Amino acid sequence: MNIPRLLAVAVALVGCTDGPCVTPPCPEGSAVSITLRSAAARESPLVATISVSGRIVTTMSCSDSCVVPGSAGTYVLDVSASGFMPIHRTIQVQGTSPQCGCGITHTVPITLDLISQ
Repeated sequence: MNIPRLLAVAVALVGCTDGPCVTPPCPEGSAVSITLRSAAARESPLVATISVSGRIVTTMSCSDSCVVPGSAGTYVLDVSASGFMPIHRTIQVQGTSPQCGCGITHTVPITLDLISQ
């Protein structure tokens, strides 16, 4: 029996009564799962810099594949890699954000085809 998990579920259920809302610690979701691809790339791994704005604002290095953390909302991705054309994408991530308890994020998988300059 997993006592910590059972306790978290109990707290979530009790927290959503008519009393004050007690939200359990919620794990951060994965908003976007990115796969990089290029027919011209001869080296492995394929590395790009991804600037994210919207629900979160961050810059990350992505090597072949990576995950943008976050919850439901709009994400704007600007992707750059040496020797390739920049890519700009807006992604809408679906999910739930309950008033009490943890939300659910439906990760959006995308493949970005990098084109040589």
